[in-house]
Amino acid sequence: MGNKLIADGHDLLILPNGNYVFTIKVPQTADMTQYGGNPSATVVHGMIQELDINKNVVWEWRSWDHIPIDDTNNPLTDNNVRLNHFNTLGVTNDGSYIMGNRVNSEALIIDRVTGELIWRFGGRDKQFTFIGDNDNNNPNYFSPHDIRMLPNGNITLFDNGNNHSPWFSRAVEYQVDQVNKTATQVWEYRHKPFDIANRNQGSVQRLPNGNTLISWGGRAQDSTSADITEVTPDGTITFELTLPTNSASYRALKYPWNINKPSASVIINNIVAGSNYNFNNSNDSTGFSAKVNSLNGPEINKFSLKRFNLAPVFPEFSITPFKVYTYRLFFSSLIISSVIANLEFELSSFPLIKDPAKVKIYVRVNEGMGLFTPLTTIYDSVNSKLIVNNAGFGEYIFADDNSIVTGIETNKILPKYFSLSQNFPNPFNPTTTIEYSIHQNSFVNIVVYDVLGKVVQTLVNEEKTAGNYKITFNAKNLSSGIYFYTMKAGNFIEAKKLVLLK
Repeated sequence: MGNKLIADGHDLLILPNGNYVFTIKVPQTADMTQYGGNPSATVVHGMIQELDINKNVVWEWRSWDHIPIDDTNNPLTDNNVRLNHFNTLGVTNDGSYIMGNRVNSEALIIDRVTGELIWRFGGRDKQFTFIGDNDNNNPNYFSPHDIRMLPNGNITLFDNGNNHSPWFSRAVEYQVDQVNKTATQVWEYRHKPFDIANRNQGSVQRLPNGNTLISWGGRAQDSTSADITEVTPDGTITFELTLPTNSASYRALKYPWNINKPSASVIINNIVAGSNYNFNNSNDSTGFSAKVNSLNGPEINKFSLKRFNLAPVFPEFSITPFKVYTYRLFFSSLIISSVIANLEFELSSFPLIKDPAKVKIYVRVNEGMGLFTPLTTIYDSVNSKLIVNNAGFGEYIFADDNSIVTGIETNKILPKYFSLSQNFPNPFNPTTTIEYSIHQNSFVNIVVYDVLGKVVQTLVNEEKTAGNYKITFNAKNLSSGIYFYTMKAGNFIEAKKLVLLK
């Protein structure tokens, strides 16, 4: 990676907008004597980074900015302190990140724009009341692996069960009430006729037919009877696989054999200007219609519409949208050279779009390659349609408008202490971001100095309310070299070094 950090192997996502997201372990040397530990302990934090197709970091989340250092189930007195263990990374229905932290027996929901912890599910924070689960599992109801959110908002996870007595692993589903903060167990599967106990691997995948595919982790763990199992909602086994001795299954996934086959494909012959056409037939419904204003080509012609319930392949954008939906439609003709048409998209055919007022339609000329261009999109709330006028052939997708948030991060859980983070990136050219936290209203002073102690720039010099903040330092007028920045707030004083490389 260009920023010298090393991604760990727990999870990697390719987002529908073409960006890449993964987890990172970040070891840092820290004085842990205030917790009874080593003055130069190695403390391992967790991080998420999102990169664009050019490997630029476009979003970053760091555990030490949001989770207090003593908020862990691991001991703080060891020479090597593992504060958290992030083993799953997914995307919720509203575009936030969901991440499993097995050390704390919890899942974290993270706002993808601000980085705020929206809520913590399970674990030490106890934000949710669990209903219908085994009370013997309280307070560590699960040791999570492979946490996912279903389209209905329920959460599935593979529970390693490291805190259960007796020890067993399971697949489990919770119905989550985010308002009243309750989690009701609605489904559970433990292997039959004998439990399987798996320390640190495993996965759960809800299949389109309602079945559930479970990976138990493989014989390298403590599996004794099966490694991969598919079950119906009532627990009937429909498929089971045992791997060779000393092999392991970190995660098991099942997909259709021809995943790139269109979910619907409609051809209409002999289209004429001035007419409306619905691209549906007795076998397929695409949710797409076109009023053809003009076309260039012979009277005997053929128009094609292929719909895929998949993200676009190799998407490119001038400004990458925040969220791209997993739908794409390719409108084309081998006979007609060009067309101008008003296109309509029936929202009932695109159920993943929950807030159509903020959706924009994008198009690129060639399927699977090239730059997507945003189009002027009309939301017809009366007829529940999205409309683009005077459009042509091409590949069409849906995306939410970009959201840009700067300044303070609005956190529901305020910081518990003052802190100044290392700037990122570092080294940098010419801009870098500095984050800091204050746990009470304070006058904050942050200043950048050169190596001679001369003030280069004052970044903050004002009263601030308690919260988490980020500021950008622009050094475009400075020479390459080493600089220092200090933060003063109340009795808190801290300095850090930054390196400018041009």
